[in-house]
Amino acid sequence: MRYITLVIVPGPGQKSVEVSDDTTLAQFAADHALNGRNLIIDGRGVPTEEWSSTTLSGVTEVFATGSVKGN
Repeated sequence: MRYITLVIVPGPGQKSVEVSDDTTLAQFAADHALNGRNLIIDGRGVPTEEWSSTTLSGVTEVFATGSVKGN
C-alpha cells in the first residue's frame, strides 16, 4: 500500500489516499464516489471505457473534475 494525491474539483480539494498498485481506476472511482466525473491520472485524461483496465501502478495523482454547464 502507498499514498497518492486525490484532487476533487469542484469539491473538497486535495487529500492523500491509500491505494495498492493493482487497484483499477474503476474501483478507485467507486471507492471515492467519483463516478460521473472526468478522471485525469498524472496529467493524462482516461476515458471511462478504460477505467476497468487502467491500474494505479506508479500513479502519483488522480484529478477528478465535474462538468460545468453554461447558461
